[in-house]
Amino acid sequence: MVNVLEECQVSPPPGLVGEKSLPLTLFDIRWLHFHHIQSLFFYKFPHPKTHFMGITIPSLKHSLSLVLKHFYPFAGNLLFPPNLGEPEIHYEDGDSILMIFAESNTDFNYLIENHQRKVSQFHPLIPQLPPMFVKHNIILAPVFAIQVALFPNSGISFGFTMDHVVADGNSFIQFTKLWATTHKLQRDPSMLEGAL
Repeated sequence: MVNVLEECQVSPPPGLVGEKSLPLTLFDIRWLHFHHIQSLFFYKFPHPKTHFMGITIPSLKHSLSLVLKHFYPFAGNLLFPPNLGEPEIHYEDGDSILMIFAESNTDFNYLIENHQRKVSQFHPLIPQLPPMFVKHNIILAPVFAIQVALFPNSGISFGFTMDHVVADGNSFIQFTKLWATTHKLQRDPSMLEGAL
């Protein structure tokens, strides 16, 4: 059972990226009809809900915003132009990532131990991408979402859902490493040269 504590949108810092479009390559286009990629990571986190709400959530949102300056396509949308034009990833100021913070009453140790479990036990920890929407007769589809779930006094999970056209496995790992480092050091990623 997962109880949502907060749902928010996180954007890169305003005015630092500007409007950008990335046309899809032939290699990207083939991923348009595949299922979304979902990843789930668990970490020990022996802190209560008050610590999570008061310290961890604001810090995660701030560090994510700083990292999105470098990974702005994650906050963008997959754009499908009218008249069957070529799809592209489009970012403009104000675009954002859906970020969900939740609390789970599931036994954290049971989920992380090395034994058989039903995959359905992990589904509540993975976010769904927001639905497609229409803006100025153009269909837009969000490409990335994050859910952070607290298991009070035990652990924390990070669930990710992304459209494969926005990143391959290596790009996703680089994103998570930069976000983790930025969060840990509480510094702007551009000041972290050589820290990764």
